[in-house]
Amino acid sequence: MQKIAFSGKVVAGERIGRTLGFPTANIDVDAAASGLERGVYAADIRIAGQPETYRAMLNIGQRPTFAGRACTIEAHLLGFSGDLYGKTLQVTLLRKLREERRFADVTALKAQLAEDAAQAARD
Repeated sequence: MQKIAFSGKVVAGERIGRTLGFPTANIDVDAAASGLERGVYAADIRIAGQPETYRAMLNIGQRPTFAGRACTIEAHLLGFSGDLYGKTLQVTLLRKLREERRFADVTALKAQLAEDAAQAARD
């Protein structure tokens, strides 16, 4: 996969990720890159104005397990804790990990997210 880069502002979401143990930064789709292929990716993310780069797992899609309808871009930054609301993130997609899919229940989704995070960290 050719590396794809974009940036976007972090906006408020539904806070589902944090209830699953994987808080996400919801990146404004319009500002980011609305024609990207849906799925889960390993990514490198920089917070604008800061030198650190964080590895992340990033989802582009509709969150079918939660009957989502609107396409969202959400990233879980590995090793980061803090408030990102209103900040601009510079995203580089490294590799597609898997297709987006609906899970039978939240337990199955959480197990897959843990696997996705581990896979993203290895890339």
